[in-house]
Amino acid sequence: MCIRDREYGGDGADSRERAEKEGESEMTEELKGQDQKRGIQVHDKDRGGIWIYAQTQGEGLHPVVIELLGEGRKLADRLARPLCAVLVGEHEALAQELFEYGADEVCLFRHSLLQQYSTDGYTKAVATMVQENRPYALLFGGTDEGRDLAPRVAARTRTGLTVDCTEFRIDEENQMCQIRPAFGSRLMAEIVTVGGSAAMCTVRPGMFEPAVRKAGRKGRLSRACLELSPEEIRTKTVSSVREEEGPKALETSGTVVAGGMGIGDREGFELLDELAGLFGGTTGGTRPAAASGLIPHERMIGQTGRVIAPELYIACGISGAVQHLLGVGKAKCIVAVNNNPDAPIFEAADYGIVADYREFIPKLLKELKKTDGNSNI
Repeated sequence: MCIRDREYGGDGADSRERAEKEGESEMTEELKGQDQKRGIQVHDKDRGGIWIYAQTQGEGLHPVVIELLGEGRKLADRLARPLCAVLVGEHEALAQELFEYGADEVCLFRHSLLQQYSTDGYTKAVATMVQENRPYALLFGGTDEGRDLAPRVAARTRTGLTVDCTEFRIDEENQMCQIRPAFGSRLMAEIVTVGGSAAMCTVRPGMFEPAVRKAGRKGRLSRACLELSPEEIRTKTVSSVREEEGPKALETSGTVVAGGMGIGDREGFELLDELAGLFGGTTGGTRPAAASGLIPHERMIGQTGRVIAPELYIACGISGAVQHLLGVGKAKCIVAVNNNPDAPIFEAADYGIVADYREFIPKLLKELKKTDGNSNI
């Protein structure tokens, strides 16, 4: 794995570039040696397609899979490789949906021990796919399941893993660069997997546009065999409890109203809750607001929280730290409300309102209520 600094040049850039090239060469030779010990001859042209881990949710696909298929299709077309998906469990009916969202091939693993997710069983299935198909890249959603599964598959198949990718790029050597924030978001690292191993990565939900469904699109379904015994599954699902319905999910909400430390107290967040409700949306906040107990931790937006892409994002009392902005960069429209005219949030906003939110939000609520709940004013 080779890491490139996308940032800003500066002193030492030449020596850093030389070190990267030397490191890449050493890593390539090491990985080639590992493959030779295992009797495998690998060349880049022999690597397969762009693969997506097709995580399921209930009886359907997890929304992040549709996003990965959209971005995966672009990568596959640029690299002239097929787009494939690996599907685990009793979900054969979902193969047609994957084809319609852009997959050329679906590899299905069915087994009585794979009816429910287990780390051991699913790791063996996906690792088997990697060993047999030698994909060029394998993308996982950055969900709880994806974060559990991806590092184990990477370790089992002896390759690296890039987490929390925000972008992909095809470089001048026709290699896929995996781009992610690094060093507290002070730079964006470009990571290239070398030596013939699959480029594995996780992508947070909300980072990419979902694929467009094309009804009736066809693909190839392959049913894979997997030898799996009960002794290999070290965990057992005793029961499942559906989480009580709470606020609308941040990732799927069309409108998100968020607050920072400038809100001051829980009473202020109740104003934001009311505003979000009139838009049919939900509320979130910054990491400091979560750390102070003003919002639940699961409502935190930013690099270390949720990454969202709403149609409308209203930021109240938020200064605009880069770590927070990484979580809302895909929002279609950003409205910032802050009493500090020099707050960095205004540089990212489409509309800026320099005002105390305690004066502005009540006036906005009053106008919205005049429309009988119709927020198109």
